[in-house]
Amino acid sequence: MRSVDRPASGLLLAALCALAGALPALAETPAPATPSALAPPEEVFPLQRFDLRTVPYEASLARDPFALPDYAVGTKRSSAELDLRSAVLVGIVRLRDGGYIALVEDENGDSYALTKGDPIDEGQVVAIDEAALIAWMRNGDSRQQVRLELAKEGE
Repeated sequence: MRSVDRPASGLLLAALCALAGALPALAETPAPATPSALAPPEEVFPLQRFDLRTVPYEASLARDPFALPDYAVGTKRSSAELDLRSAVLVGIVRLRDGGYIALVEDENGDSYALTKGDPIDEGQVVAIDEAALIAWMRNGDSRQQVRLELAKEGE
């Protein structure tokens, strides 16, 4: 038979007695009163019922998100088809990196955004600055420089 250490068993017995005496005291303490700010409102509104309709999703009716619309297929023209001799420079956009984009409109009203190096009807855009676009174009056996200037306000 094992011997039990008397001081340890005495502590255990004292703890059990204290706990047993404390439990009735805890059970008798009343719950704290609810502050008036947390009290529920006196008037309660009834819940409204809404009728919700669900619409089922049918993937067969949806269009392909990656397909181009019918009106857009084949309508874009390349800047290589643009004849600068009959075009008008309508605007120039300066980019953050210091480059420029020239906005050009041909005689049909089609618009083009051109940058330096873009091909143009047997030629190429060689420079764009804040006031003009310069391109070299082949004219038969010779090359011709074409300069489109931005119209001043009021012209």
